[in-house]
Amino acid sequence: IKHVASSFRFFLNRANTIKMNAALGGGSLYDVGCYPLNFAQMVINEEPIEVHVAAEMENGVDVSASVLLKYESGKIATLHSGFNAFGRNYSEIIGTKGRLEIPDTFLDNEGSIFLETEDGTQEISIPGCHRYTLEIEDFSKAVLLGEKPLFSLDESLRNSRIMDRILEKLK
Repeated sequence: IKHVASSFRFFLNRANTIKMNAALGGGSLYDVGCYPLNFAQMVINEEPIEVHVAAEMENGVDVSASVLLKYESGKIATLHSGFNAFGRNYSEIIGTKGRLEIPDTFLDNEGSIFLETEDGTQEISIPGCHRYTLEIEDFSKAVLLGEKPLFSLDESLRNSRIMDRILEKLK
């Protein structure tokens, strides 16, 4: 794996929303940028050594942000979030032997992912699911039954540290 790219954006057309209130944690990075970050970290599984951010700010919140993460291993991740333009929900993993394209990465609908190699493109069907329900169920099992969650505390803390580094660049 050499590069991971992930994007989660939508057009926000509601007035007086918390998403546009800096005092209440608004901004596209907090709202939907955490998903591409988590995706990239699940794939790369390293703390980045460099963080670069470009963002469009409005009323003290980022309405669009692009993040570049560089890792000691040489891998690069590019992440995009926003709610000021037409929606895009997409990820890809690029390596030396192929590319995995994942449309609608963060949605519950069924669909296909595409693995492209020098031998051609393979379409892989993915069933629909209720991802957020599954997330709540996993958390509930950890709290109520003492089961180990699918995402560790260390992974969550690492993602939080990286998000803090990203948000610091907006100041």
